[in-house]
Amino acid sequence: MSKPMLGLVLGGVLGVFDGLSALVSAPNDPAIKAGIVGIVIGSTVKGLITGVLIGWFAKRTQSLGTAIVLRPRASASRSPSASALAAEARRDSRPTTGRSCCRAASSA
Repeated sequence: MSKPMLGLVLGGVLGVFDGLSALVSAPNDPAIKAGIVGIVIGSTVKGLITGVLIGWFAKRTQSLGTAIVLRPRASASRSPSASALAAEARRDSRPTTGRSCCRAASSA
């Protein structure tokens, strides 16, 4: 079974239980009892969508921690990673070599 399919099944099952938990949280509320079908359907759809997205992301990444947090890989993100920023800072802080810097400073 693929990871998105597993996410779909688990999301649907958990969505049903999420919807039915409304009966437990407000047992004497007649509005909850009257709308339980809509609540269960909405929670199930929410679980299905979330399960497929999590399964797709888990298939895309190989890191369990990254899949749990749902953080994109550094190569896929639009912002530079911390290691790229550190490398750029090291590169900018090195003194330049050669005479081009000395000529520009002495001729000014």
